[in-house]
Amino acid sequence: MGLDGDRMNSSTKARATWLMILGFLMSTLLLLTLFNSAKPRILVVHSLSKESSWASAIDKGISRVLSTNRLPATVTREYLNLDILSQEADLDRVMKEVRRKIKAMDPHILVTVDDETNHLLGRHYVDQNRMQLVYTGLMHDPGRYGYSEDGGVFGVREHTPLAPLTALLDEIGRGEPKRIAVVGIDDLTGTAEMKQVLAHDWGRHRLVTHALVPHFEAWKQYVLGPAKQADVLLVLTIDKVPAGDVGMVMARESEVTLWTETHSAPLPIGVRHSFVRMGGGLAASVPPDELGGLAIQIAFEHLAKPNAQQGLKSVTATAFDISVRQSVLRKRQIELPEIYVQAARAAGHLYP
Repeated sequence: MGLDGDRMNSSTKARATWLMILGFLMSTLLLLTLFNSAKPRILVVHSLSKESSWASAIDKGISRVLSTNRLPATVTREYLNLDILSQEADLDRVMKEVRRKIKAMDPHILVTVDDETNHLLGRHYVDQNRMQLVYTGLMHDPGRYGYSEDGGVFGVREHTPLAPLTALLDEIGRGEPKRIAVVGIDDLTGTAEMKQVLAHDWGRHRLVTHALVPHFEAWKQYVLGPAKQADVLLVLTIDKVPAGDVGMVMARESEVTLWTETHSAPLPIGVRHSFVRMGGGLAASVPPDELGGLAIQIAFEHLAKPNAQQGLKSVTATAFDISVRQSVLRKRQIELPEIYVQAARAAGHLYP
C-alpha cells in the first residue's frame, strides 16, 4: 500500500503540474490574443501586384518606418493586381471581395496607394467615423476623390520630378534647347502625369508633341511616328500598359521598356526607376519608398493622437532619384555630368 500510495501521489503531482503548465499556456495565449486584438490595425491597399517593383518599394518604405516605431500595430497589405489581371477577370467582383475583407478586418487606418486605388476604393470610405483614411502616391488633386483636410482625409501627394528633368536636359547635348515628345497610357495615372507635364515651365526646351495612348500597339505607332520629330521622349508610367484594344491583358513592363529603348529615335527618359532597371538608359523618379514611409508616418501620428486632427497635414513627396544604365547611354553617345552618375550610384540605381 505504501508503494502504491507513493505512485498515486506521484501521479497526482505530475497531473497537477501539467494542469498548471496548461493553464499558464492558455492564459498566455489569451493575453497574447487580447494584446493583438487591442493593437491598432492598419490596412494598406495597392493597385498593383505584390511582385511589382513599385508596390514592393512602397512596402519597403512602410517596413522601414515600422522597424523604428514604438507604437505596436498590426499592418496588413492587400493587392488589387491591376497589372496582372487576366482578360476574364471581373473587376467588380475583385472590389467586392476587397470591401468584404475591409469590413471583416475593421481597420483603424486604411492606406490607399495611388490614384487607381483611391478611385476604385478609397473615395467610398470618406467620413468613416471608425476608420481614418490616408492616401499616398496621389497625382490628381485630392478633391477629385472627395478628400480634404477639413474633411479629415490626409495623405501624400506625388509630383513627377519635372524641375530636375529640366535641369538634366540643360546638361545633355552641349546644353542646346531640346524638342520634347511625351507618351503615356490613357488611365488615371497617365492623365495626372500629363497634366503636370503640360503645366510645367520647360524653360528653353519645347514640347512639340504629346499623347496618351490606349494600348501598346498605339504606343508603338506614336513612338515610330509623331515622336520622331523630337530630341527627347519622356516616357510616363508604364506598369499597366494594355497589350491590345481588347480585354485587360497587360503587356510586360520589361517588354514595353526594351521596345521603346530600342526603337525610339529620340532619347527616352523615364519617370520611374523601373524604366532603367528593365533596360532603359535614363530616368528621374520619385522614390516610392518615400511615399510608403511618409504615409505610414501620418498613420502613426493619427494613432498617437486620434482626436487631434488639427496637428495632421498632407505632404508632397519632394525627393527624387536619378537612374542610369551606362551601356545604353554610351550607345546613344550621351555623356552625363559626373554628378548625375554619382547620384545614381548613391541611390543604388547605376547599372553598367
